[in-house]
Amino acid sequence: MSDYQRSWIIGFFLVICLALAGFFLSANKSLQRLDLLIYDLMLPLQAPAMSDDIVIIAIDDASIQALGRWPWTRQRHAELLDTLLALSPRAIGIDLLFSEPENNSDADQSLARAMTENNRTVLVVAPIQETPDSIIIERLPIPVLALAAEALGHVDVELDIDGVNRHFYLYGGIADPHWPSMALAMLNVGNDRPIRMPPSYADKADKQTGTGWLRRHKVMLSFTSPEDKAQRISYVDVLAGRVAASAIENKYVLIGATSAGIGDMISTPANQSHQRMPGVEVISQEMNTLLQNKWLYELAQPIQSALTMILIVLSVTTLFWLPQRYSLVTMIVALLLITGCSLGLLLWPKLWFAPASALIMTLLSWPLWTVWQYQLNDRFTKKLMSQLEKQSRQHIITGLPNHGVLQEQLHKLKNLSQPNSLAALFVIHVTRPDSAISVIDRSISDSLLLTISERLKQATESDAFIAHLNEDDFAVLIMEQQDINTIQYAANRLLFHLQTPIHDFGEEIVLTPNIGLSIWPTDSRDCTELLRKAHTAMFKSRLDKTLPICIYTADIGQEIESRAELERAMSGALGRGEFEIYYQPQVEALTGRLVGAEALLRWHSPELGDVGPESFIPVAEQSGLINAIGQWVLRKACEDLKLMKDIGLDHIRIAVNLSPLQFSNMTLADEIAETLRNADIEPSRLELEVTESTLMNNMSTAVEAMMNIKKHGMSLAIDDFGTGYSSLKHLQLFPLDCLKIDKCFTQDLSRKSTAEITLSIIELARRLNLRIIAEGVETREQADFFRQHNCDELQGYLYSKPIPAKALIELMKQQASTRINFNTQ
Repeated sequence: MSDYQRSWIIGFFLVICLALAGFFLSANKSLQRLDLLIYDLMLPLQAPAMSDDIVIIAIDDASIQALGRWPWTRQRHAELLDTLLALSPRAIGIDLLFSEPENNSDADQSLARAMTENNRTVLVVAPIQETPDSIIIERLPIPVLALAAEALGHVDVELDIDGVNRHFYLYGGIADPHWPSMALAMLNVGNDRPIRMPPSYADKADKQTGTGWLRRHKVMLSFTSPEDKAQRISYVDVLAGRVAASAIENKYVLIGATSAGIGDMISTPANQSHQRMPGVEVISQEMNTLLQNKWLYELAQPIQSALTMILIVLSVTTLFWLPQRYSLVTMIVALLLITGCSLGLLLWPKLWFAPASALIMTLLSWPLWTVWQYQLNDRFTKKLMSQLEKQSRQHIITGLPNHGVLQEQLHKLKNLSQPNSLAALFVIHVTRPDSAISVIDRSISDSLLLTISERLKQATESDAFIAHLNEDDFAVLIMEQQDINTIQYAANRLLFHLQTPIHDFGEEIVLTPNIGLSIWPTDSRDCTELLRKAHTAMFKSRLDKTLPICIYTADIGQEIESRAELERAMSGALGRGEFEIYYQPQVEALTGRLVGAEALLRWHSPELGDVGPESFIPVAEQSGLINAIGQWVLRKACEDLKLMKDIGLDHIRIAVNLSPLQFSNMTLADEIAETLRNADIEPSRLELEVTESTLMNNMSTAVEAMMNIKKHGMSLAIDDFGTGYSSLKHLQLFPLDCLKIDKCFTQDLSRKSTAEITLSIIELARRLNLRIIAEGVETREQADFFRQHNCDELQGYLYSKPIPAKALIELMKQQASTRINFNTQ
């Protein structure tokens, strides 16, 4: 299982666990205190204004000071009701519990009479628990007052876990919740018909059965702001007639104690600094909530828990799904959305959703996921470092140790168990044949590398160390060898296994290995030097096609060092002007007239002196410098042709050799033609020479390149003919103008077989209508042979060595002025 899959499984598991934990916390109200705190913070955002229809007649300190100590006689309350009767209130609620008769029964009768005349008075019923262990009982007004009252209403106050009152029940009672709340009872009395509250979906959940005090229809209070309270009028001011009728008329009047010590004081979220609110004011808040239809409902617990789980799943899943760099922002947004959901429900459908469980679980998910991701990243980093360490020490395809590990292994040669034993280091370059299949299907090329590595293992003992240095280079280190013969045997075994044809991939593949060998401690006791010498021997093997296994010697080291010195000296030689073109004249065989010259490159190195073409041309071809050098030769030959034309010597033809790399450039002919046009030179004065082997490497490309050259009017010659493997059939395909007989035939004409071959080449050229040039003519006998057999032109030291352009021009001038030819010299 990948780390990516494991991460998603852990994430899914965390989402489920957090959702279940949130469900449990919500169902058990474990975070109720935090939910209540959030509720208190949100409550002011939907606080309604206090209705002007609610008035409190307060039994305050001023009234007690004026009317005497509390409690007052009920006769005084009767006087208050008589006074209020004249002011026409809509309903009167007395928040005083008249559960015991007064000593003066006339006072009770006076109050009952006043209540009957008023016909709009509501008295309170209170649930009382005498001791913590006793049952709750109803405490009702005395019968005479209860019968005189228009209605009774309960003043049951339930406090939350933090001792704060935030809700009330519309109905309550012993065994059956039949008493309306004081606020609801006053509203029913004050209206022409009883108020019908909207049905609550929570009714079923709220409805209780059994014995004791039961409640029904829970309503969350919508408290007004602390500054916006019901109008208060002092009790004594009403008795003294100091209150205008408009302050009471058609109002809901609540009578209750506000003075500290004589009434109940209740903590509510509307109080500043958790100051307590008189019970009569709490009833005014309940009445205002009902009167303005601002009641709030608490979501039923199953819906609360389900919504909690949904919000947790959505928030946490989003947090896990987005990249870790967005996790903090995502978590903050999720918390705001959960809080916004709770606030939105509170403001619009007036439903309270307790968000604490969802908030805590979402908040908890962030550190949990972050810790997991950091651990995952740490594991991934360690795994990546392990893979990098492995890749830094192994080849990615073959899995063999690389160059660095080989160096470590070579350092162990100093600790050989047998001090007099030898160790052989083989550096092997494997040339793989170009194959269209391996180009199209890269996996075949990789499989071929695996096959090579397996063959190396098969050709060596189990204790041999095999390394893959780069794409096509391998190394084998064999220790504890007794003599050079065992090492030579191991080398031959390696060569045999690598040269065995591979019959895979639908074709037969033959590898060309080149093995370089250095021996410890004979060649060196330094591991770096030992590896360099093995590379040197391998490079010599690649240069010498007849030497598949090369054992390092001092001569080989000197040779390769000289070649490296040659490469260093050649780098930049063209820019420094160290190259020069010499021309070897070509003359007509019969007349001896100079008709052409072959451009030959010479190098005068300040460091190495004069370097022959046989030394530096192969190096230039291998290093890729031959293209730049070849272009310079063509450009310089065109300049010399221009110079000859300007002085009236416009009959001579210059021949320039093309390297295989130049010949493969399909735009070369166009570039040469452009140079000739710029110099105003006839294209026929330039002859391009290609070797026989160059033409045979790629027949189709060769024909196309030659046709492009002929299109521009330049002539073509095949050089060194007879040394390659062309046939008459192939020569018929090539648009040639000239065939050059290689000097190896010219210099061996004394042998009958060579002379016969030479005559065959001449006859072949005649049949193909090709001009014939014999190279390497050094004696009169050789010249006479070619003249006798109708050879067209001759070239060699008999007529002239290669000379600079100025000397060639002087020779041409001399021949033109004296009208002499080379045959008479």
